[in-house]
Amino acid sequence: RHAGKAPLAIPQLRLSEPYEQLRKQAGKIGDKAKAGLICIGALKEHKARADFITGLLAPGGIAAVKSSAIDSADAALQFVENTNLHHYFICGTNQQYDEKAADIVRVIKAKWPNVHIYLAGLPAESKRDELQTSGIRQFIHASSNCYDTLASLLSEMEGHYE
Repeated sequence: RHAGKAPLAIPQLRLSEPYEQLRKQAGKIGDKAKAGLICIGALKEHKARADFITGLLAPGGIAAVKSSAIDSADAALQFVENTNLHHYFICGTNQQYDEKAADIVRVIKAKWPNVHIYLAGLPAESKRDELQTSGIRQFIHASSNCYDTLASLLSEMEGHYE
């Protein structure tokens, strides 16, 4: 202890506080704090990535609205029309992404240009340009920053529903 100086205080911070703030923000948005999951193919094909995105959204108070098995761009468009959300995550296998994701995104963006579409996973570098050109906003994968992703989604949701 130094003579005449007050001891330095250790700040009290719980590790969960930033996420608690995100959940408060989601609470202000209410039941509109939702994101759609466009689940390509059979359950065994999309389940791992759909569960990953559901788990990523939950700490921020964002509910995941899962589609049934999507087998075409038209079925994906119908899901977007029925749910009327602003944020969607495509969930499937890498092979399905190669075969269908760009077409699905182009069809959705043609009708709903202001919808934000993300891809669950990190495709091969050679595929990323085509997917981003089609309208994929961001690739969400195990190395993505969960907090930053949630904060961005919630800020955008607030802007849509004010």
